[in-house]
Amino acid sequence: MDFIGDSITAGDGILGRTRDWGRNFDASLTFLFQLAELLQADYRIWAFGGARGEHLVSQLPTVPAEPGGVTPDLTFINVGANNRSTDSMQYRVLMSQLLRQVFSAHPQTRVVLLNFFRMTPNRLPILQELARTYLPGTVRCFDARACLVGYSDGGVHPDPESHARLAKALAAFVREEFPEAQRSLDPIASAHGDE
Repeated sequence: MDFIGDSITAGDGILGRTRDWGRNFDASLTFLFQLAELLQADYRIWAFGGARGEHLVSQLPTVPAEPGGVTPDLTFINVGANNRSTDSMQYRVLMSQLLRQVFSAHPQTRVVLLNFFRMTPNRLPILQELARTYLPGTVRCFDARACLVGYSDGGVHPDPESHARLAKALAAFVREEFPEAQRSLDPIASAHGDE
């Protein structure tokens, strides 16, 4: 699995916000680490504290993986917390570029667009509209706001409990919506094939 995002995805600020930023960071408490554990899956993180969508577009690979290279079965994208001032049209263009780039590098991946941040303005309708422009099952949206039960630093970064809830909710979502991906993610099932 690949995870693309900003500080929320990377685990920055998950333990609060102090002058010693190293004390605020713990990637093992993030939803992505816990989701990988629940699904027994390998993962990569393309996430940077303070990243805006345009930064991620400039950082992500644009060419297909080499034959035999790593291609994610699932790619989770959580971008928008640092693009609050971007107008709706610009945000849509930005997310379209990001999706094109992901599929350019990994044509076979399936994408889950998350909104695991305080959405002001609400970006979910744009994400849903973008998902509908792809073949069914290729891009899905997951409204993670129901998992937000608290913040670690006054309303910016979701707290560890919110991350834990999101990991459990996403594990159930993946098992239901992407059963074929779950089989390939599970090392035991992969070793024995479909029985």
